[in-house]
Amino acid sequence: GVNSGAYCFEVTIVKTGLSHGNGIARVGWSAAHASLDLGTDSAGYGYGGTAKAANNRRFDDYGETFGDGDTIGCYINFDSRRISFSKNGTDMGMAFALGKSSATFFPAVS
Repeated sequence: GVNSGAYCFEVTIVKTGLSHGNGIARVGWSAAHASLDLGTDSAGYGYGGTAKAANNRRFDDYGETFGDGDTIGCYINFDSRRISFSKNGTDMGMAFALGKSSATFFPAVS
């Protein structure tokens, strides 16, 4: 996990299952004790394929929709205390401010 500095990872969406009605992708960062359903508690921060930023069961409009074939970049910067995302190399801007959290975060996909 990470708790200082700046880090990123990318995920390429191969198949979401949307054509079969059984799922969407959500990617981001979570603490070890976070729910596996990313963004549904205060310890997980996600960006979903429906163009929503998700944290603590709050789903705010953010970025663009994404799906099969898209590459999503997930960025965390502890110096600026922010989490942001990109879609196919285009910066979507800040999604979350971390506040004074001292948690260790891990890449997360759900």
